[in-house]
Amino acid sequence: MKKLILFNVLIFLCSTLSLSAQKTQKDTLYFKLDEKYIFASKYDKNFYLLEDSSDVGRGTFLFQIIGNESNKNPKEVLCLKKYVRASKYYDKRKNVKLNDYRLWEDLNNNTIYLVKKSKSQVEYIRVIAIVQIE
Repeated sequence: MKKLILFNVLIFLCSTLSLSAQKTQKDTLYFKLDEKYIFASKYDKNFYLLEDSSDVGRGTFLFQIIGNESNKNPKEVLCLKKYVRASKYYDKRKNVKLNDYRLWEDLNNNTIYLVKKSKSQVEYIRVIAIVQIE
């Protein structure tokens, strides 16, 4: 599993480097960390999985944590579940409802934060989108 994740991270980094000259950075997206829809991997706490991912047990679409920050001032914090289910990559009529790869393509040029609120503070977890092809 770790070798597969490392391989996917290397593919992501190579594709990012080759595409950086062709595309400009998109917006910064802030998503509420809804732990019922976005949940930590059982195998590696540095990864979050989506409920709608093609293979919920192992996860095909993943968010990898790359850092924690505070003192952000987002204009809007989005609901990831609504964002995904309203996208053209989600079709509730199909057995495999979410096209993980297409969602990854859509998100991988954005700066993404998962917003985790507690009683005393707000934590901004910076993540990158990864698709795992099995």
